[in-house]
Amino acid sequence: MVLTKVLINGVSGSHSCSLCKCMMLFQLLAVQQLMLAFLQCVLQISAKTLQCEYEMELKGDQSASYQSFIDHCESKHEEQDKQIENRIRKHDETEFEVKRLQMHSVVSPLLMMLDNYHGKITFLDPISGDKYFIKTPQELKGDYQIYCSMYGWLLMSKFEDGPEIVFFNPITSNIHELPAAPCCFVSLCFSEPPTSPHCMVVGFGPCHIYIHFVSHEPPSWRRYCLNFGTNGPYSFHFPTFSGQDIYALCNKKRIDAFRDIGEEDYSLEVVKDRALRSCCKSSTEYFLSAFRDIGEEDYSWEVVKDKALRSCCKSPTEYFLSKCDQHLLLVIVGEFGESVEVFKLNDSTKEWEKLDGLGKYMIYISNTSCICLEAKSPEMGNKIYFPRLLHNEDTKIVFYSLETCKYHTFDDKNIQESFGADLFGTKYTCNPHTWIEPSWS
Repeated sequence: MVLTKVLINGVSGSHSCSLCKCMMLFQLLAVQQLMLAFLQCVLQISAKTLQCEYEMELKGDQSASYQSFIDHCESKHEEQDKQIENRIRKHDETEFEVKRLQMHSVVSPLLMMLDNYHGKITFLDPISGDKYFIKTPQELKGDYQIYCSMYGWLLMSKFEDGPEIVFFNPITSNIHELPAAPCCFVSLCFSEPPTSPHCMVVGFGPCHIYIHFVSHEPPSWRRYCLNFGTNGPYSFHFPTFSGQDIYALCNKKRIDAFRDIGEEDYSLEVVKDRALRSCCKSSTEYFLSAFRDIGEEDYSWEVVKDKALRSCCKSPTEYFLSKCDQHLLLVIVGEFGESVEVFKLNDSTKEWEKLDGLGKYMIYISNTSCICLEAKSPEMGNKIYFPRLLHNEDTKIVFYSLETCKYHTFDDKNIQESFGADLFGTKYTCNPHTWIEPSWS
């Protein structure tokens, strides 16, 4: 508009004719319209350019987001595929290890070590030194402890959300859950494999014993009060079935016998009150109790041994109770292994008799089990096997020979020279462990 006004004023100042003025005015107006049209086109082109650039950028962002989503999904699928492959691989490895065990002639119980942190179970053959590895089942992940090992089955428990107790066969991976435990048991034992209709589980608490019959419905625990008078309560360790009776090491002071366990009252009587003399120099008391005729009817509780053990051992001692060919055996080991003694309870005289040897039998001890078996090969008999490995060795299990009264290891059925008369130079298995006889049923 300013330009038009200037041009018009310039024209009006001249002496041209009116017609020329009008023609020039129309030309100027036409030029102005062309300029306005040109500016509109420029603005439209700029707007379209900006819109295209925005759309291209938006499409680029969407494309990048979509590609990122695709990459994320592919990564997830790859991770899931790897997990499935690992599961298949571990399952195949477990099956392979079990097949190795089946093909290998196992002539001895295996030392089983439960690695809760890495989720694996290790078996070690004390004779050949062969190792077998299987994956811990998902159901048993957690801080499980081993209470008892018999018939190829483990009785295990954990206390994260209350006591949970299960049977576990590590060879077949079979798991049998028990009803919620009424308390935290000091020890547990069972009479037969859980696959048997006569299987009975007995748990020992501070002041009660609890019994669970696996085949009974509904599943439950029966509680029986232990009347200790003013001398209790006691804790029972290494409970051992002998027929329908249970013998247990009580508070490391006595061995009790439980008889006729049922729904009614039980009786307590002292069977024998003679002292067992050991060569150990420490003054240690122990008692042997028997729980007899455990089942549906009444039961009784007897104190089999009720006197102080006079020993000359300078270090504390450990006691391990087991049954061997229908006889009760008591193994006494010095703290550092400097003294190892075996006693048998005479059924007739109820006296303890010290044994100089085990003959064709062998004993496997750990903090959860004490197993006495007939040896399947001559070189294995007359020995006591410990859950210890020779220092700097991962496959050499230590045993005590009652013939040499020294400690040795095997080198593929060949007995190596003794490394000493005590357990110095050996290492203890820290993970939960026990001895187990592999069972495929």
